[in-house]
Amino acid sequence: MKNLEKELEEFKKFKKDFKYEVKEVEEKDGVEVLFRMFGLCTQLENIQGLENFNTSKCVDFAGMFQGINAKTLNLSSFDTSKAYAMNYMFGGNWNLTEIIGLNHFNTEGVANMNDLFRDCYSLKILDLSSFSTKNVKYINNLFTNSSQLQTIYVSDKFDVTSINSTSIFDNCTSLVGGAGTKYDPTFIDSTAARIDGGINSPGYFTSISDKPLETTQTNESDMSDTTGNEVRNVETPAKEPDELETDSKQNELESQQ
Repeated sequence: MKNLEKELEEFKKFKKDFKYEVKEVEEKDGVEVLFRMFGLCTQLENIQGLENFNTSKCVDFAGMFQGINAKTLNLSSFDTSKAYAMNYMFGGNWNLTEIIGLNHFNTEGVANMNDLFRDCYSLKILDLSSFSTKNVKYINNLFTNSSQLQTIYVSDKFDVTSINSTSIFDNCTSLVGGAGTKYDPTFIDSTAARIDGGINSPGYFTSISDKPLETTQTNESDMSDTTGNEVRNVETPAKEPDELETDSKQNELESQQ
């Protein structure tokens, strides 16, 4: 898009009534504000071209994908190093099951994470291992109503226990911490937002070091012609009786010499 602001205004005129597919986005100089760019496009199921976004200067991602209808978002190319606001960035995505690239987000400058994953009913696993919360001030309802969310992976850079927030995990009924701490509706404030240490230090997070390694299963039947270096079993054809007799005589002569 050569004139992103003009295109965005045109887009907003139709966003509530039509499915919309972005096939190509070009903004070479980068943009500073992407507030609700696709937000509340309730019929939007597929966004192509996100890899063409230059987000290196963007400070405001608030509501960018709020309330859309996508099942998967690939944000592996997003540069969030200048981000300040991420509130409601994914909030209200009822059908969203996967956010690719989330584990590479740079959140060191982010102050507002309110409602970031609120009402994401279909999310089951989140990898927030790259998230740093050292400058976060607002974190209310971060995961509220994400009722199928089971596991949240973090590193020790994710620490909001000093922030006074009374509701972060409200209605996250499927959530289990890395040491087995299960959801408790009376334990949903910021003190629960830590790596699970068991009975003495309960929390709903799982350390990224405990995340299972992804393995690729290989079908052995497909390996025979793949490398050229494999060892193959070669079957020796059975010999006829007369051949066996000849071999026996030959062995006797060799032993007498």
